[in-house]
Parts: sequence; structure tokens; C-alpha cells
Amino acid sequence: MYTPAAPVASLYMDVSRDREGAEQDIQARWDKAREDLASQGADAETLGAMDQVVGRGDGTAEPCGQLTFAADGRVLFDRLVADPSQDYTALWGPLPDPAPYLKRRGQHVPYVLVIVHSGGAALRAVDASGQRHTERVGPGPGSNGAQPEADAGQIVAAIDRLAVGGGAETIVLAGEPEGRERVRNRLSEGLRLLAGDVETETGPSGPEGLPLDDELQRRLDERAEEEQRTVANAFEEGRGNPDRVTEGFAPVVYALRQGRVETLVWSSGLAGGNAELWIGPYGEHLGLTEAELHDMGVAEPVRANAEAALIRAAALTSAKLAFLPQHDVEPDEGLGAVLRNAEAHR
Repeated sequence: MYTPAAPVASLYMDVSRDREGAEQDIQARWDKAREDLASQGADAETLGAMDQVVGRGDGTAEPCGQLTFAADGRVLFDRLVADPSQDYTALWGPLPDPAPYLKRRGQHVPYVLVIVHSGGAALRAVDASGQRHTERVGPGPGSNGAQPEADAGQIVAAIDRLAVGGGAETIVLAGEPEGRERVRNRLSEGLRLLAGDVETETGPSGPEGLPLDDELQRRLDERAEEEQRTVANAFEEGRGNPDRVTEGFAPVVYALRQGRVETLVWSSGLAGGNAELWIGPYGEHLGLTEAELHDMGVAEPVRANAEAALIRAAALTSAKLAFLPQHDVEPDEGLGAVLRNAEAHR
């Protein structure tokens, strides 16, 4: 996403096909977003490249969003994500801007849901980047086809592929109790520690739209809250120690520039959403003024939206990003950072 020097089109759009007339709605939404991008200066070649991917689906009828970045006549990044935009956000600027998606997504927990039945299993996963995956191992429930039934080893192989490749933090096993137990016994020790059971009817339709979705969401919410508490506690415990925590817009910019940020703490009360920062080619090239970038040896600094610039700096300096509700932690100006160990940084 951050490779090209050309301006970037950022699109976050609802592409859900969970209601009648969805195809027409999606096309109309993209038509409006395309007009917005063109009015902001997006070139015809880049918009043409986006025409080829925007509005695609993954064959499911669940709520779905699409996150697309394009520049210089080519698509840089295109993902179907589990958290749809309320409508669309279309931006054209010097940096890709995932902020609308990341803020709506909040604290995200990657997971794998496995529904075991007599013939195999249906799997649904959302990976660490928010991309959705669905997979079926063996025939569907009640199938009379010639496809042979899957054994536990095949199901475990699919779980391993989705969980390890997607950075899953929790695995939920549902469906037939005996089948679940066979699968659990074949999981590696690491994956077994992530696995928990849900008692519910599987139904004939696979993993979409089942009663277990409420229980799954409850578990994901609990895990997200646990992660938020961990970050909030680390921030509060380090407050007052300049080697462990910094807060406020300018101090966090300086810490990112030095590569010292372990976790960027972003409060829902972030001030200055329309502020701008100056950037250069590398993640550490971040400043409040153009002169600061010149002092770092950047010949042609670029002015960019502050939110997009902060996210880029965090990504390119390997910092984590945590969105926390204001009632959990309130850093100065809505922005703080848990810093890397001072000795390790040196």
C-alpha cells in the first residue's frame, strides 16, 4: 500500500448481499463513490482499475465490506472484510487512508468458526487483516452426493491453514459433539489452547446465519475487551514515566519518528481529525512542520492527513495499533503511546 509515490484512491464500501436488490445498490454506491474520487482528482486509469474489482462478492449473503486502495492505474490492495461501511468512504490523497475502516472495526479479534457435521465441516474465519474466508470440508450436512466424507485430519488441516495463516486468536467448535471431540483431539497443542465449544444446533445451511452467531460475537467481544484492558492497564501504569508512556499529538509524533512506539493508543476522542502532518519516503519521516522533514534530509516533503500519516508511521515502524473507548483511557488529545523498552531500543 505504501510503495507508490503517486496519489492513492482509498475506498471503503458496503458490498453486502444480504437483502433484495443488493446488486443494484452496490452498483449505485460505486457510481457515486467513483464520481467523488474523480471530483477529488483521481485519474481515469486508476478508476478504471478499480472498476475491475469494486463490488465483487465471496458467495455469501452475510454483511460484507470492501476495502480497496489504487494508484497509478493499478489496484494496490483489495479485501473483502467482515465490517461493512455504513455506505461508503472515498478519498484521494498522498497516502492510502484505512482510518475509516480501522475505527469502525475497533479492536479486532481474528477467529475460526468450525461447524462439524457427519460428513465433514463448514468453516468460517476472519483473519488478522479483517478478510473473510469460508471453506467446506467434505459434503454438506445431509448430502447424498458421491463425495466421500471427510475425516478429522482433513478438518484439522483446514483449521490449521486458516488459524495459523490468519493469526487466529480464538477457535470456536460447534456442531456434533462427537465430531467436535475427534477434531479437538487432533489439534496441535497450541491450537487446542485457543479452542472452545459452543452448544447449538448446526442446521442444514452451513455456518451462515446460525443461532451460534450471537454466542460467537459474545466471545469475540470478551476477547476484545480483554485486549483493550491489557493495553489500557499498560498505559495507565506507565503514565508519569517518560521511558514507558507518552501522550499528546506532538509527543506521539516525535516518538513514532524515533521508532520508539510499541503500541499506538488511539482514543475514540481523538482531537484534530482534520489536522495534517508532513511525511517523507520512510515511516520515520514524520513531522509537524515542513522544516522538520528538511532537517531529516527529505528534499520534497509531502503534506498528508494526520490520521493516515500516523497509521502509516505505526505500520512502517512495526508498532501495534489499539483503539480504546474514552471510558477505558483518556490520553491527552486522544492520542498516546506505550513505548518500547528503552534498553532494547538503544
